[in-house]
Amino acid sequence: MTEFDSKETIEEILRGNKEAYGRLIRTYQQPVYNLAWKMTGSTDDARELTQMIFIKAYINLRRFDRNRKFFSWLYRIALNETQNYMKASRRFEEIEKLELTIGETPEDLYQDKEKQIMIQQALLTLRPHLRSLIVLKYYDGLSYDEISEVTGLTVKKIKSRLFSARQILKERLVY
Repeated sequence: MTEFDSKETIEEILRGNKEAYGRLIRTYQQPVYNLAWKMTGSTDDARELTQMIFIKAYINLRRFDRNRKFFSWLYRIALNETQNYMKASRRFEEIEKLELTIGETPEDLYQDKEKQIMIQQALLTLRPHLRSLIVLKYYDGLSYDEISEVTGLTVKKIKSRLFSARQILKERLVY
């Protein structure tokens, strides 16, 4: 995720430019939504969370440290809000039907879809702090340093927890 001109955009927002906040939302909405969806497995929850996250970010924008990356700050809010939401609701819904890719046989598509569903279901059984690390590393492609910045954990702790999370997933996915 690039920082585009988020620091300048933030200054515009703080000066009262509402259109600037729209640009910020359009830039970061998809990664925030993706995180919420991967953590909850629900498109409805992800949409609701995305709105809540951007509202919370707007309210707290004056607290943003301009010496840090905006994306990491926003992603930290997203991760916290998603985990809080999940703790409060304690419910997991079935994942939405996954998009099919063109050019594969129907059998391949079915097997891939089944694998994705099994992985998502196994992912949803992980405790939220482990699930969030899997999502950040393998779905969002963040580096260990970026995950550290988002979560506040040391790289060593992240690697250790990711190892544990992968072991748990492996046990749950192997019959």
